[in-house]
Amino acid sequence: MIPHQLQVKNFLSYGPELQTIVFGDHRLICLSGKNGHGKSALLDALTWAIWGQARKIGSASKADEGLLRLGHTHMMVIFDFSFHTTMYRIRREFRIARSKGYTNLEFGIIDQEMDQVIPLTEKTTRETQIKIENIIGLNFESFVNSAFLRQGQANEFSKKSPKERKDILASILGLEKFDLLKKAALEKIKHAYNEQKSLTKVIERIQNELNQTGALTDQHTRNKAMLETVERQATTLTKEHEQLSAQLEKINKQLHELSLQIYRDEQLQKEELQYWEQLQTLKTTWHQTRATTPVTSSLDQLMIDKKQVHDLLTQQHSRQEHAAQLHKQHATIVSQEHALATHLYAEHANARTHASREIERRATLLEALKQNLAELQQRVTKLTNDKTSLHTQREQVTKEQQSLPSLETMHTQEREYRNSQEQYNKQKMQLEALKQEHTMLLQKTGMALDSNNPSCPVCEQAVSAARKRFLQTRYNKEQHELEHNINTAIATTKHLEEIVLNNEATLKDTTTVRERHAAFASRQTELIKQVTQIDEELTELTHRKQELTDSIRTHTSHLEAAHKKLTMLDQDMPLERSDEYKKLLIQKKELEQNITENAIDQEQLKRLTHELQTIEKQISEHLTQAQRVAQHEQCKTRMSESIACLRKIKIERAELAHYRTIQQELTKQQTELCNHSEQLQQELRLLQGRTTQLLQERATLEHQQHARDSLKKDLNTYTATIKQHDETIDTYQILATAFGKDGIQALLIEEALPEIEHEANALLAKLTENQSQIIIESVRDLKKGGMKETLDIMISDPVGIRSYELFSGGEAFRIDFALRIAISKLLARRAGTSLQTLIIDEGFGSQDEEGLSHIMDALYKIQDDFEKIIIVSHLPSMKNQFPVHFTIEKGSRGSTVSVSYNG
Repeated sequence: MIPHQLQVKNFLSYGPELQTIVFGDHRLICLSGKNGHGKSALLDALTWAIWGQARKIGSASKADEGLLRLGHTHMMVIFDFSFHTTMYRIRREFRIARSKGYTNLEFGIIDQEMDQVIPLTEKTTRETQIKIENIIGLNFESFVNSAFLRQGQANEFSKKSPKERKDILASILGLEKFDLLKKAALEKIKHAYNEQKSLTKVIERIQNELNQTGALTDQHTRNKAMLETVERQATTLTKEHEQLSAQLEKINKQLHELSLQIYRDEQLQKEELQYWEQLQTLKTTWHQTRATTPVTSSLDQLMIDKKQVHDLLTQQHSRQEHAAQLHKQHATIVSQEHALATHLYAEHANARTHASREIERRATLLEALKQNLAELQQRVTKLTNDKTSLHTQREQVTKEQQSLPSLETMHTQEREYRNSQEQYNKQKMQLEALKQEHTMLLQKTGMALDSNNPSCPVCEQAVSAARKRFLQTRYNKEQHELEHNINTAIATTKHLEEIVLNNEATLKDTTTVRERHAAFASRQTELIKQVTQIDEELTELTHRKQELTDSIRTHTSHLEAAHKKLTMLDQDMPLERSDEYKKLLIQKKELEQNITENAIDQEQLKRLTHELQTIEKQISEHLTQAQRVAQHEQCKTRMSESIACLRKIKIERAELAHYRTIQQELTKQQTELCNHSEQLQQELRLLQGRTTQLLQERATLEHQQHARDSLKKDLNTYTATIKQHDETIDTYQILATAFGKDGIQALLIEEALPEIEHEANALLAKLTENQSQIIIESVRDLKKGGMKETLDIMISDPVGIRSYELFSGGEAFRIDFALRIAISKLLARRAGTSLQTLIIDEGFGSQDEEGLSHIMDALYKIQDDFEKIIIVSHLPSMKNQFPVHFTIEKGSRGSTVSVSYNG
């Protein structure tokens, strides 16, 4: 992974303007700047863009919130890098909305020819993160322990005890997975032990149950014998019951045949009663018809008289129907006349009511419009007065604002304050430098005055007495000059301090004035806004006033028209204007005349009706007498037939009488057989219940027998399982030992140590001109004999072989540096990727000029092993030795990065 470009916004010390840092093709880059200006923040931005992780912010509940610039809610980092000749871009953003944080991650390939980004972003941030790590082949922990030497962690490995070094090396090599494997193996052993314990208890229970097999066999034998006895008894009872059922079926069949004969006798009895009743009725009718008198008048003459009277009545009824139709038409005309008159008067009344309501509505609307117009006029007057008052207030605010000092004057005072403060700070620094120089001069003077020390206070070489006297005179002169300069600087510093204090007091007043200026400006803006609102409202009110005036004029015109319409309605006569009403009156008179002409004689109509009723009565009596004569002969014939049927029924019933006696005897036999059958069925039910009980008992015994057989199989299975668990425990105990600290981990560490020694010694030889060599001891001989595993770091130099703890700070740093680079290369190889970039965020303050020179030489010599090396340092001697220098400065708008080149 080779960085090419980094863009940051609102990240830690970097401000809201997007800051772009181009790494380009430079192989050696130095990041420098004052503490807290944002050097390490650039490296944090790089790791946050790729992995979403950076330095831990203790005060933040979430890491992203701690990285966000104070006072802002959105931060963004865009990172362009190459990996295996392919350019990639990562864009990570964090935003706070409604007190909740949201992260957005985008990833893609940069197509430089098309100048576009081909997206590789997955559906979720987590999936995208996994894709990024799979492509570059490093997670965050591997990166910070290989390519990224974070500040204060170069001696993280060396300063620990041997045991802690071993743990750290195991952590760096990623051996924690073997601890997890060991834990998993121990969990398997524990699980197998628990399974064995449970199975042992189950086997004991099974053996106890199997010991009861003899008693179960005896119960099964007894059950079998009892079941056979009950089945024999049930078979005997079943046969007996079947015989009874056959007898009952035969008797039931006979009873059924007898019931048919008895039913026939009952039907004959009913018929006999019916014939007797019919015979009595016929006798009564026969006696009545025998006393009828013969008819005397002629039926033909009656029919002729009836026809004459009927014709006359028909004529009268026709005239009566015609008269009724005329009356009906007259009633219809009268009804239509009344309805039309009602309708005309109703229309006239509705029109007048509508006109009156229209007048009232128009008058009400006109009054409301006039009232609204008056209210609008009052509102316009009030707004005009308010506008005048606001103009007066604006003039007053303008006068008060003009009475204050101008903003330009305040800006000048602020610049003077900053200038005086800078001069004061510079003067204080010069004063401190003069005091330090004076102290060093006093030391040199003391050495020059020491007669027992013949060496030069500057070069520490032996000098003559004359030379020492010359140096004494020179130092005394320089001392007087320094004291004079110090006194002058003290006076100047006091003077500048007074100026700063005065300017600070003025600046406080300036702040107050500035606040008043802002308040006046805000008040002016508010007043202008209010005047604008009043102007807008006045415009709207004027428009509404014109609309109301037009509406009043229109409604006045409509009101006058409504009054004219009402006057016309009051003078109108609706019946006289209707042609339809006049036509109905003419039809009414014509019908009244026809009714008078077609009136009938009601007395004649009554007389004819009475004559017709008398003739019809005579005809009816004549027909009734003839019918009675015929009925008398018919009754005589039917009476003879009924007597013959009664004789026949009596003979047939006499033949059926003996069937009832046979039915009673068979019914008695049927009852006895049913009782006996019920007893047999009850006994069979008892036997069946007993059989069911014995079968259930047998099923239970068979189930218990099957359970015994199953238990035997389970016993064999559980015994085999316990043996398998023994094998599993032995296997996982071997694996737990192998995965432990003294197993595979120790072998891997032992295998890695020669690689670390080789890489570290190759780099340390460059740093110490082949004067030092690292020896890592993994075992140590004990005084009492035997050996102990350890991880001691021994250093061989011209003095001899010494422990790491005996070396000074500068020497220890070179050892730490070499070990750290060696471990980084090892981890990169173990991660399956090449270490293309090296980032060192370390303070080199413990190195002298020679040590720094060696470190720079080493960096130049190892730069061929890396595509890019980035160093973070604020030492001038380090910065000046790098070809490319990135300077980070922090301002009011955030940190900025500038690039310079050194030859």
